[in-house]
Amino acid sequence: MTTTLPSAGLTDPVHDSQRIFRKILQAMARPGLPRALSAEAQPPGPMSATIAAVAITLFDSGVSVWLDAYHDNTATRSYLELHTGVRVVDRLEEADYAIANGAASIPFERLRPVDPRTPHTGTTVILHVNSLRQGDRVRLTGPGIRSDISLLVDGLSPDFWADRHHRQNEFPQGVDFILADHLSICGLPRTTRSA
Repeated sequence: MTTTLPSAGLTDPVHDSQRIFRKILQAMARPGLPRALSAEAQPPGPMSATIAAVAITLFDSGVSVWLDAYHDNTATRSYLELHTGVRVVDRLEEADYAIANGAASIPFERLRPVDPRTPHTGTTVILHVNSLRQGDRVRLTGPGIRSDISLLVDGLSPDFWADRHHRQNEFPQGVDFILADHLSICGLPRTTRSA
């Protein structure tokens, strides 16, 4: 009989999750600046170690996550449930978090509807991108950015920026994004404007 051991989570769960949480906070407070994130997580494919580290840090048994077709498989579901206790849901409308491949179109219209009195209950989307160091140049403005900043990003759907802009017009009901490549993360809060 052979036993398959689960993929490794964080090497030092307490200290690693504290370090990663600080990086996530920095990324959301200073949008458009990629933050290096060394992660020892070993998730099943196709999930990157960076996304796994963010998930292990943010998820627990009190939240739910939706996985897009790129990430949704039995191994990934089991990995997230084992290391976080998160509830994986099949309907995006029910998810506190979503993990998706940035190259595919995000169904913005299916994100959980948000009451304007409780905008914090909206879905936070963690998007896998190819690179946060090269690719299309996008100018960002808003809180946490002195005047403006240029973000280089490769691996987003051609519709992403237009769809995001449309959703931002519903502020405070916008969507918070964490972009993640294989080495770093970048925050894109709902208050950040793109041009």
